Amino acid sequence: MNKMRKNKQENISLFKDIKTIFDINNIHYCVIYGLLLGIIREGKMIEGDADIDIGIWDTSLLKIQQNLVRFHKKEIKVHFTESGHVTFNRDNVHVSAMCFIQDGAVAKRFTFTHMRKHNNPNLSKVTQVLKYIRWLTMKPEYVGDSPQFISTNMQNILVNGFSMMPSDMRKMFKKIVETILSSGCHYFVEEMPSVFLNDFIEIDFQGIKVNIPKDSKGYLEQKYGRDWMIPKKDYVYYRDSKTEHRTQVWKT
Repeated sequence: MNKMRKNKQENISLFKDIKTIFDINNIHYCVIYGLLLGIIREGKMIEGDADIDIGIWDTSLLKIQQNLVRFHKKEIKVHFTESGHVTFNRDNVHVSAMCFIQDGAVAKRFTFTHMRKHNNPNLSKVTQVLKYIRWLTMKPEYVGDSPQFISTNMQNILVNGFSMMPSDMRKMFKKIVETILSSGCHYFVEEMPSVFLNDFIEIDFQGIKVNIPKDSKGYLEQKYGRDWMIPKKDYVYYRDSKTEHRTQVWKT
């Protein structure tokens, strides 16, 4: 069994356990991005893509925080990020929950991408650290588990330390970090009709009942363009996505 196929199976198993906890606690979600594209276009995960992405509302973050014990019993670590993005990790595979804020008929999400030089692992690590520091400056309401590069005790110290900082000092730190990030990362504001997350249907995927937008084809056309049925080997997320636009960091 090759590594990609193994990762897909492990990700599907992870997703199944996450979904069970979501269902028990009435946490709303919809499958989005590449997995939805694969399900609708090919009836399976896209070849070469083992990622699973789901969309959630920001109102679900508290329920996720309250269920950390349930996730831990399944050996799942839960990481909250500066954009509200939540990553569920187990055995070096992950499922990403993209957190959207509802603004009337529009769903919005704000985030930094990784450094533009994706092939440099050192730059990727620098990005992770900077994004983590930015998260600390935002006085996080939901903490979750610490990332791999820091211990739980140290995370608690940092979270408490930054929360006790004067507001002006935290804002200054945040601005400095954002300026550094903006020199090498793209900042995105993702927008889409909120109906894609609110109006969904349940289908069978790999033996799991999953939620997808009722108008999945409409979502995919807006996300990937009218030619979404044609596979694109050179697709670059931050460059080619139709539902996102770059925004200067200092204007957010």
